[in-house]
Amino acid sequence: MLKTRSRDYKVIWPVYFERRVSRGGGRRGPSKLALDNVTVDRIVKACRELGLEYEVFEGAYPSMWWRRTGYVVVKADGVKKEELIRRIASAMKKR
Repeated sequence: MLKTRSRDYKVIWPVYFERRVSRGGGRRGPSKLALDNVTVDRIVKACRELGLEYEVFEGAYPSMWWRRTGYVVVKADGVKKEELIRRIASAMKKR
């Protein structure tokens, strides 16, 4: 089990990559890397492809509490969250 309280672990929500969501609404990645219908499974496949250590949890993004999408905790090893989101988005976009 990953230590989710450590700075080396980042929480990644599917909403971070959603094309229909604005930056103010929760999207964290650039619009050119945004996708439709992002799921935890797509994030997991991208993490596997990138060789990242991860763990999946159930839950809802706080500002979208009615959508129980789940989230992924990724071991980032000193990588900033913004860079990690870009890497995952690029890997998902390639598929």
